[in-house]
Amino acid sequence: MESQALEAKTINMDHNEITNIPKSVFSLASNLIKLNLRDNALDSLIGPDLHELKTLVELDLGSNHLTELPTEINKLVALEVLRLNYNQLTMLD
Repeated sequence: MESQALEAKTINMDHNEITNIPKSVFSLASNLIKLNLRDNALDSLIGPDLHELKTLVELDLGSNHLTELPTEINKLVALEVLRLNYNQLTMLD
């Protein structure tokens, strides 16, 4: 089962009550292309480990409780789509 998670291209965890993202998502999903965390209860991301998702093309964080984004989001070099709608973001650096 663990090897399947390592080869996952898409992880869809929308419409749950997730409050934080386990570090294992960042380190084990090295081939991830799409991560959907829409409609959860996230108020922050684990910044330092976010850069592990080197192949991530699409990240959906809409409808959460985010107030800021970690600077490490700039290290997602393959990222083409970033959805942040319906959060509490007040400023982007």
